[in-house]
Amino acid sequence: MKKLDSLEYDTIVLGGTLEALIHSYVEGIPLIMVNPQIPFYRDVDPLGSNKAKTWRKLNYYLSYAGLNPFGEKAGTYRFDEENTLTVFGKSAYKIEVQYNNIIRYDQVQPTEKLRVLVYIKLVNIQLPEIQIVNQINTGDDFVNHFYTMIENKMTQIAAISSLTQEQVSSEAYSEVYARLKSTEVLKTHGIVGRVEQLKKGCRTHKLKTMTIRRDVLLDTREQEDKILVERKETKSPLMKKITKMLGSPYVD
Repeated sequence: MKKLDSLEYDTIVLGGTLEALIHSYVEGIPLIMVNPQIPFYRDVDPLGSNKAKTWRKLNYYLSYAGLNPFGEKAGTYRFDEENTLTVFGKSAYKIEVQYNNIIRYDQVQPTEKLRVLVYIKLVNIQLPEIQIVNQINTGDDFVNHFYTMIENKMTQIAAISSLTQEQVSSEAYSEVYARLKSTEVLKTHGIVGRVEQLKKGCRTHKLKTMTIRRDVLLDTREQEDKILVERKETKSPLMKKITKMLGSPYVD
């Protein structure tokens, strides 16, 4: 693995949540983005701005200002010597980051709830029934409710769960079991596959599903809402210039 030159900063922000990006932007502090936490695409703040768009704009502004040296290319990381953070890139390289102070947004307690989204492709659902999916609420932490997405003639749903770190690491709560439970929940709500027209009548097909991916997010929505409502202006002279040139990142 190739080791590149080290970076030295007085203070760094560590993490990839929207909170971390806002802190870096407002204070003009370099961001070491690890485990990017792009908000769910349907999340909006109390003022109506889309959080995912805000995250992407802040990511761009910080990169433009040179305050996001790794972008989304950082893979794993570890703390080595005192005040030294080693970041391993997704490709074969590593960089040591030396600092005097660190502000962390990467930590999670074992019992703290995580927001887990499993994206599932519905291969043969009848489109008139798709709106039923958005009304389902199981009352369980594991696969509680769904959001529907129809893009490029491919129907997807996001199955939403609220799990602890221990549960996330357990096979019983994996994306495979999330897909199986989601399929069963849809079935109990009367959702079936496409209807095939036959000479002697109609026949419904069993709903076919396929797992696409799983996203695990720190559930920081409450903190995000509070700081986004405040809409703090940046204190960094450099970020003020960039904001004046590109506009506010908090506005769609």
